[in-house]
Amino acid sequence: MASQVQRILAGIRAAEAAGATPQNVLDAALSAAARFPAAESATPPTPTTAYRAKDGDTLDAVAAQVYGDEYTVLDVLAANPALASRVHLMAGALVGLPPVTPPVREIPTTQIWE
Repeated sequence: MASQVQRILAGIRAAEAAGATPQNVLDAALSAAARFPAAESATPPTPTTAYRAKDGDTLDAVAAQVYGDEYTVLDVLAANPALASRVHLMAGALVGLPPVTPPVREIPTTQIWE
């Protein structure tokens, strides 16, 4: 992906250096971008249940309460992209809860004898 962007930017710079009009530069960029396959768009998980937010709830607190792990907030956010700009949820807002398998984390241990 980065090399594709670099090639498109190089084409734009070359068109600008050649004195192309802004419209020609834009056309060159769109033409260059069209030559690359479109990235697959991620399909957000389909929520199977919902949580009705209380005043002051946050997505990470909801994730911790529902799934037992606040790190599942990214899955909850993927299922509710419209809530990305909210720090605190409005009371009564519905939060879709997708099926999530919480990550397994290793608990650090210390060997105290051999």
